[in-house]
Order: sequence, then C-alpha cells, then structure tokens
Amino acid sequence: MPGADVVTHGQSRPSSRSFLTGPGSHQGVSEKVHNTATSLNDRSFLVKEDVKMLSTNLSIASEEEVIVRKRIAHLEGELRLLQKRKRELDESISNDVFKLITKFPPGIGGSYAVHGRSPG
Repeated sequence: MPGADVVTHGQSRPSSRSFLTGPGSHQGVSEKVHNTATSLNDRSFLVKEDVKMLSTNLSIASEEEVIVRKRIAHLEGELRLLQKRKRELDESISNDVFKLITKFPPGIGGSYAVHGRSPG
C-alpha cells in the first residue's frame, strides 16, 4: 500500500512516500509557502510604493515641464518684441544720423563725417 509504513525486523519506519507527505513535512511545506507568500507580499508592497513614488515624480515633472514650456513661449514673445524695438531704434538712429549729416553743408564738417576723413 503506498504511503504505508515499512516494517523491518520488528521496527516500523515511514516509507519514502510517507516521509514526503507525512504530518511533519506538511508543516514544513506550509511554513515555506507562508514565508514565500509573506516575502512576495512584502516585495509587492515595496514595488507598489515605488510605483506610487515614480508616478508622483512623473506627475510633478510633467507639471514643471508645462510651466517651463509656457515660460519659454512667454520669453520668446518678449524677445520678439525686443528685437522689433531694437530694429525700430536702429532705424530711428540711422535716420537721425542721416539728418545730422545732411543738415551741415559741405565744408563745415559734414563732408568729413560722410567720407570718414578728419581735417588737416
């Protein structure tokens, strides 16, 4: 009969099958399963906590990226306005310099400024 004790010389000893499925081994297997399940549960908890943390970090980073992109767009708009203002000032300065140059008749110093020569 499988799992039955084997009798030798008047003494009984458990068969190999009985040894694997006996009451003592069941407790050992049950304890190992419990320990494995506990360890797995602990690790699962840690992984879930890591995922929550990473999700939070990703959310914060995404919000910061949106803020930075909006700030960049705003600053690019300001830069375009400043570049336009610079062109206007350059044009105004050029016009003012031209008016000053043409205001003086030749011989009073106007020709020197135009030709880049100094008197004498």
